[in-house]
Amino acid sequence: DQVRNAPRPPALEVKTGETHYLWGKPYVLDVVESTSRPKTEFDGESLRVTVPVDADTQTRQAVLDRFLRKQLEVVSHELIAIWQGRMDVSPQVITVRKMKTRWGTCNTQTGKVTLNLDLVRRDPIFLEYVVIHELAHLIERGHNPRFYAVMDQYSPRWRTLRTELNRNPSAIVHDLV
Repeated sequence: DQVRNAPRPPALEVKTGETHYLWGKPYVLDVVESTSRPKTEFDGESLRVTVPVDADTQTRQAVLDRFLRKQLEVVSHELIAIWQGRMDVSPQVITVRKMKTRWGTCNTQTGKVTLNLDLVRRDPIFLEYVVIHELAHLIERGHNPRFYAVMDQYSPRWRTLRTELNRNPSAIVHDLV
C-alpha cells in the first residue's frame, strides 16, 4: 500500500542533464546520439547513454535498462551465492524484471526468485535484504512467525530495512508504480 500510494515523480525522458540513481547515488545522465552501437557507460561519476540519432524516450530507456539489468544481475548473483550457502537453500532460477508493486518474489515450488529491476537504483543493502527475504521463502513459504524467525536469524535489521525501502520509494525509484 505504501508503494502504491506514494507520490509519483514526473516521468523521466532519459535525456542529458537528468539525474538517475545507481546503487543509491545520483548521477547526471549524458545522452549522446551516434551511429555507433547503442550502449551505456559508467565511469564512476556519470552515466553516458549512446543511442541512435533521433532515438525516442522508449529507445533511450531500453538502452539504459539493459545496463541497469546487467548491473543488478551481477551483484544479485554474488549476493545469492553468499546467502544460499549461509541459509542452505538452492534457488533454481534468478530473474530480473520491472515490477510495479513488489521488490521481489519467490516461487517456492519452482525455486524461482525474481528481483525488481529498480533495486539497482537503491543502496545495495536493500538488495541484500530482498535477496535474504526471497531466499527465506525457500525455508518457510508464508509470512508467518516461523518466516519472521528466519528473517531475524539472517537479517536482524530486516524490519528497519523494509521500512526504509518502502519509505517514499518514488524519490529514487521512478518506475515502481
